[in-house]
Amino acid sequence: MKRTQPILAVNQADMIRLRTNFFGEQIDLPGPILEKNGFLLSDEQGVSGYFLMVPYSPFAFPKPCFPQDWRPRSNYAHIVALGDERPGNVLRLVSGITHAIDLRHYQFPLVITSFGNSAQGRRLLDLLGFSRVDGNHYAVQVHSLNDLIAHGKQSVMEQIRHRATMRKTVPPTTMDYPSGHADD
Repeated sequence: MKRTQPILAVNQADMIRLRTNFFGEQIDLPGPILEKNGFLLSDEQGVSGYFLMVPYSPFAFPKPCFPQDWRPRSNYAHIVALGDERPGNVLRLVSGITHAIDLRHYQFPLVITSFGNSAQGRRLLDLLGFSRVDGNHYAVQVHSLNDLIAHGKQSVMEQIRHRATMRKTVPPTTMDYPSGHADD
């Protein structure tokens, strides 16, 4: 079972190590933003991942310039980093986030932005309902953080149904067998 805890409750070196493992770079956010908005994900084996969800503010963390045709009337927040070293359920990761975030800092509806810098990151954002806005900026508008979980569950179920349908309708090929022979 995953739990979340504020970053400062754990050694700051864990956060830096995880950031380096996931993205190959150091944390580039001011300390106060990390302290207030950062969380480490942990389970019985120790720290496994982290996330930062930062509310935009004109002074501390200004929102990016989106194209003129994409300006929903909403409040904004930004998922700066999201990752989990252990393979497993992405929905559990997102569920942990929704339980850890102090909703007093946000007003809904809420536009959550993120960067799709890697193929894995873009797949996660797609799973959660994010769409490409401009360049590597992605965003989704939600009426509650549970919308992210609901969209993720629906996407996963659609993928499972699609795979099951493909297995039933597409005949096996020789590539499905390790030896290359369908009779083995």
